[in-house]
Amino acid sequence: MKTRLIPLLMLVAVIAATLPACGKTGTSSVSSASMSESVPTTAAEKPTAPATPNTYGNTAANIAYGGFAAIQGDWIYYSNSNDGNKLYAVKTDGSNRQKLNDDRTAYINVVGDLIYYSNHFDGGRIYTVKIDGTDRQKLSAYNGSNNVMVTGDRIYYLDGTLNTICTLKMDGGDRRQLCNGTASYINVADGRIYYSNGSDGGKLYAVNIDGTDNKKLSDDQATYINVIGGRIYYCNYDDRSRIYVMNTDGTGKQKLSDDEAGYLNVVGDRMYYCNGSFRNGVALGGPICVMNTDGAGRQQVGDDQAVSVSVLGDQIYYRKNFGMDSRSMILYSMNLDGTDQQLVG
Repeated sequence: MKTRLIPLLMLVAVIAATLPACGKTGTSSVSSASMSESVPTTAAEKPTAPATPNTYGNTAANIAYGGFAAIQGDWIYYSNSNDGNKLYAVKTDGSNRQKLNDDRTAYINVVGDLIYYSNHFDGGRIYTVKIDGTDRQKLSAYNGSNNVMVTGDRIYYLDGTLNTICTLKMDGGDRRQLCNGTASYINVADGRIYYSNGSDGGKLYAVNIDGTDNKKLSDDQATYINVIGGRIYYCNYDDRSRIYVMNTDGTGKQKLSDDEAGYLNVVGDRMYYCNGSFRNGVALGGPICVMNTDGAGRQQVGDDQAVSVSVLGDQIYYRKNFGMDSRSMILYSMNLDGTDQQLVG
């Protein structure tokens, strides 16, 4: 149990820090002097929902690492670390940047004309606001809502007191606890929730979305879980955080990489991750790497020491590790090949 707490506590520390109290390609275009500067607000156009809105609020991997940014259409919604982690929107081309409200925001989900998020100015309770910043509403009276995921007609999250999996209707009603014991790295896919069971040494489990058929899939200490295309990708903490894959029924386990990986984010047939995120039980971050989901074609994209990886459209969004420097959690973006690094905020 003690070893299982190490990666979970490190991840919690990284997320909490965002909320103030191989082949190599790509180059960095942001100078050290500019890294802590605020990006100006340049709004002229208000966000609108696209003709085909999201059917889920964010990906499980993006949410697991703090959910500090989400995409819908050609708009990015993000927690601006240069402005107290308040909720902002900006177009994917960098234009029309604007503050939506003054809440300290995490676990951002966007579906249609609504943003769902955890408000850390109100104990982490779940809120909604329209994508243009109007009609802010509190959905839940329960504090400490983490890993908030909106999919289908339900909200799934980790209860901040029990750290177990709970669910709500989209209007905040019908709260249910789906299983006993602590959980992390939750993924909702095809009627099942896949997670790391902290009450059983961090082993990989799955439970139906109605709380039935809760069972162990693997004895591995699973972190950074991604469920994509009927396969489970994860970092195996029992094997120095190397990347593994298995079928969703627990069969067919295979090691994909010898890198010590963290912040794994699987998108389509590609995997993005920080290489060397752990050294002697300490989260140091590492350069972002990418490879195919079969383990082939590994490349390093840029040299920044990243402490999270989110993939939104054709961009990678990440936060940098500057040690204890106040710049550590400023958000950056770059193309999927590592080029055109930009300060987001």
